[in-house]
Amino acid sequence: MKEVEQFLASKNGEFALFALLEREDTPGLWDVVVSASWLGTTREDILTIAQQVTLTLRPQDMTQIARIVPVLPDSEFVLFLQDNYELLNKTAPVVRLGTAVLSGIELRSGYILAASAPSTARRREAIAA
Repeated sequence: MKEVEQFLASKNGEFALFALLEREDTPGLWDVVVSASWLGTTREDILTIAQQVTLTLRPQDMTQIARIVPVLPDSEFVLFLQDNYELLNKTAPVVRLGTAVLSGIELRSGYILAASAPSTARRREAIAA
């Protein structure tokens, strides 16, 4: 999946967030959570990600993808994961998450593959909203 993230980032611009999250209610299945200024939340935007995932993953790996979830870059969820990525990403390009509850979603585990730091102004705007 890192290959998918890197290809799409080189083509379109960096991701605010690119993560794989395994929810408690769907063990063994992964949500591909994506957020970028160039990415919206329409069906076409999801297809952009899905096409690259399909081209990159083996068919047996595709069965482990539950869904692709586009999230707006200024969402509280994205800001929280960006903060954690900044704190944990000192030695490795991929951050592993353990069991957690984020925005009411119970996670079994997860991986943050990319997370760009939001600007201070954007962070203040999101917190004030």
